Formats: sequence, structure tokens, C-alpha cells
Amino acid sequence: MRSLLPTLLFLAGCPPDPVPEDSQPPRHDTGGVAQPALPCSTLWYPDQDEDGFGAAQPAMPGCSGPYGWVQLSGDCDDGDPQRHPAAAERCNGLDDDCDGEPDEDFDEPQASWYPDLDGDGWGAADQEQLLCGGEEGLVRLGEDCDDDRARVNPAAREPCNGLDDDCDGQVDEGCAGHCRDGVKGGSHEACDRDDDRACPGACSDHCACPSAEPGLLRVHMVDVGQGDSLVVISPDGFVMLVDAGSSSACDDLEWYLDSQGIDAIDYTLVSHQHSDHLGSMDTMLVEHPEVVVSFDNGGDFSTGSDLDYRRAAVGRRSGLRVDGEIDMGPQLSVQVLHADQGAGNENDNSVVLLLRHGDVGLLLGGDCEATCERELDPGAVDVYKVHHHGASDSSSQAFLEALQPQVALISAGLGNSYGHPDSSTLRSLDDIGAQVWRTDLDGSVLIESDGISFDVGGMSFVPAPPPHME
Repeated sequence: MRSLLPTLLFLAGCPPDPVPEDSQPPRHDTGGVAQPALPCSTLWYPDQDEDGFGAAQPAMPGCSGPYGWVQLSGDCDDGDPQRHPAAAERCNGLDDDCDGEPDEDFDEPQASWYPDLDGDGWGAADQEQLLCGGEEGLVRLGEDCDDDRARVNPAAREPCNGLDDDCDGQVDEGCAGHCRDGVKGGSHEACDRDDDRACPGACSDHCACPSAEPGLLRVHMVDVGQGDSLVVISPDGFVMLVDAGSSSACDDLEWYLDSQGIDAIDYTLVSHQHSDHLGSMDTMLVEHPEVVVSFDNGGDFSTGSDLDYRRAAVGRRSGLRVDGEIDMGPQLSVQVLHADQGAGNENDNSVVLLLRHGDVGLLLGGDCEATCERELDPGAVDVYKVHHHGASDSSSQAFLEALQPQVALISAGLGNSYGHPDSSTLRSLDDIGAQVWRTDLDGSVLIESDGISFDVGGMSFVPAPPPHME
């Protein structure tokens, strides 16, 4: 009987262990008291761009994550695989390494830069470049509507010239009723002294209206490099551009006019047909359709620059003759002492002007050389615009002693190949006690006169009395 008991128990079977409830965690053997099993504490993050970093939210705990989920978080853009905490910072205006700072590895954050071809500080709006720091020739300001002309940009003045100079989409705004019977640069009625609506009582003999405010006589010797250019503004407000430098001087000349608030030109004058005097005059005439008369020496010396000038001046050109006058208002006398005489040397065909404003006299004479000077008898003057850039073939000692100028103005380019001004001319000017201003050393120079005294470069002068009064 005792031997059959185990067999019977085996056949009857043992009762199964009870099934644990769902709310009870599984237990594991700890070698001691039974404890509940701990869940996996790892967090998983979705990594949609597969760069190894997941978005911070949502997070999922578990011992293993779903496909496409990773254990590293902190991705600030889970749609761009090049942006994550281990990425290199690029110049793009974005926070590539997700540290909260964009472009921190560069000197400057990314910004818009524009090429500035004309050097006016404004770049071409349609050529934007995104850079972390600029390069030579690039500026931060865009919206330049003509990057080939320095006088055209959003900060420019709007002269009355038929163009949109300030890039606002409007042409000649604010010009209505100014000078030219409604629109400056348009047709001018006949100067018949009867119903001169454009400028009652001020219309010149050349059918011009003054474009500047009345005041002092102002003569600007403009630095145009190796060449000549003067701007004469009469006390009655007439503006005359005398010569315009070489063909490369146009932008510098226009910039200077803008910087001085000179919006318009009434007359131009070409002293003679050499390219360093008229090279940019064709461009100036195109850009300033308000010019009423284009004076010159009346000669027919022909160069490529002269032909360009003649085409631009068509309908406005007027040749000057000796003893003629230019009407720039009653307060300024402008006499023509010399013009084309058919000389074989074009320099000796230069126009020479004598300006008188009250007690102040000025002599302006292009490149007049020895032959031309022998034909002149201007008397004493206070300001002498030195002929031919101070070359040795003009401004003889005898000529200077007759003039006795207190101030001498020389226009020449720095380090020019001609050696202008010549040392002999400088010695002669020093011998007569003239104060010398030079564009190659002093830049542009302004002379201002009230008819009683005049100022140059911060120095004041009183005209010397005529010889019979001494």
C-alpha cells in the first residue's frame, strides 16, 4: 500500500498556481523576500529627420523604442538633418547647433549685403547676398535703382531733370512751378519781359531762370583729378558749369554738386575742345536737360569727346566771341576776354572770362598759354584761376605782375604724369605773394564773395584798391 501512494498522487495531479491580478507587477527572485519587478526607465524621442537626435516632445518610456525613435533629444528642428546639438554652426541666420544662438561662430550674424558699383553707399536691390560680415564693395543698404550713377539713390536729392533720382518711383516730384513754367527742364516761354511766368523780373537775356537761391557769389573749383571744372553761382542765383573734367569725372562731379546742394544748372561752358575739360560735358548735358545754353569757344576743333559734346548740346550750343557777355544777373559782370582765334594750338583758343562782383575780380581762362595771354589785358584781379593747370608754358612772370592776384587756384591731378603744376609757375606765384590752393593737395576749393571781401579755405581777403587810389 505504501508503494502505490506516490503513483496515485502523480496521477491525480497538483493544483496550478493562482494567476496574478493585472494590477500586481510580476515578481522576481531576489534571493530573499519577494519584490515587484521594476519597469524600464529609458525615454525615447521621435527622430523624423534621422540625424540621431529627436524632438524633445513627445517622449515615450520603455526598454526599447519604436522604429525611428532615439534616446537622444534636443533637436530644435526635427525636419532638418543639418540642425541638431552636434551640428556645426553655419552662416544662415539659424541656430544650427540648437544652443539658442544663431551664427555665434562668426564675427557678425547673417545679414543682407549688396554690391555698390557706383560707391554711393547704396547697393543694387536685386543683387542681395546673405553674409556673416561684409566684403569690399558691398554695403548694407539696398534699394539703389541705378547702381551705375552715384547721384541716384534713395538718399539723393530730386533735381528737376526728368529722372527718378531718389528711387521712390516718382520723377521730378516737387518741381512744379519751379523755374521752367511749371516743370524744370521743360520748354521755356519766350523771354519777352512781358509775361515771364517762370521767373518774373529775373529771366536772363539767354531765357534762363535762376536755379539757386540768391546770396553770395560762389565759385567752386571742383577736384576732378587731372582736368578742370568750375561751378559759378551768381549772387542772383544763376548756375554755370565751366568745364567738366575728363570722361571719368562725371560721377565725382555729380557727387560734388549733390553734396553742395546744387540741384540744377542754367548754363554750361566749355573753355576749349580738349578732353580733360569737356570729357564729361556730354553726360552732364544729358543728365541736366534743364540747361538753357551750352557756351563754348565757337571753334571747330574736332575730337571724339568734342563730337559727343556737340551731339548732347544740339539746340543749346552757343559760341562765344571776344567782348561778349554772359547774363548771370545784375550783380555779377561776366565778360568774354578771349575765345577761339583760329590758333593751331587749341589751348590758345581757350575762353577767358573776367568776373566782377562789386570790388572783387576773378579771371578764369582754361588752358590759355603764352600766345593767348599776350592778347589779354584784364587789369588787376583778386583771384586767378591759373591757366593750363600751372604748366610752364603759361602764367609768365610779366603776366602775373600785371594781374597781381592775392589768390591763385590750380586744378591738377595728384601725381599726374605732366608734372603739373610746374615748379617755375609756383615760384612765380610765390614771388608776387599769391596764396595758392591746389586740387591735388587741397581737394575742391570754394571762394565766396559779398562784393566787398572774399573768403577762400577759411581765410578772408579784402580786394586791393586800384593803383590810382593807393
